[in-house]
Amino acid sequence: MKTLILKKTFAIFEALTQARDPLSLKEICAQTGITPPAASRLLADLVEAGYVHTKRSATASTVPSETPTTAHGSPSA
Repeated sequence: MKTLILKKTFAIFEALTQARDPLSLKEICAQTGITPPAASRLLADLVEAGYVHTKRSATASTVPSETPTTAHGSPSA
């Protein structure tokens, strides 16, 4: 189970890091094959950890540009 969660998390992170523009949940799901509920939960964890930023007005997610493979500051920043 943990391995599957990690695979899905890395698939989302890889899709985001390879994207030129922010991706919507629908786009992330289409690219990774992950269901919307699972992708939403995993994205929430990535956002909370500071690895992913959301753009609420555009409902899209991005990886912080200055450090695409590491945590970016504190989640509350």
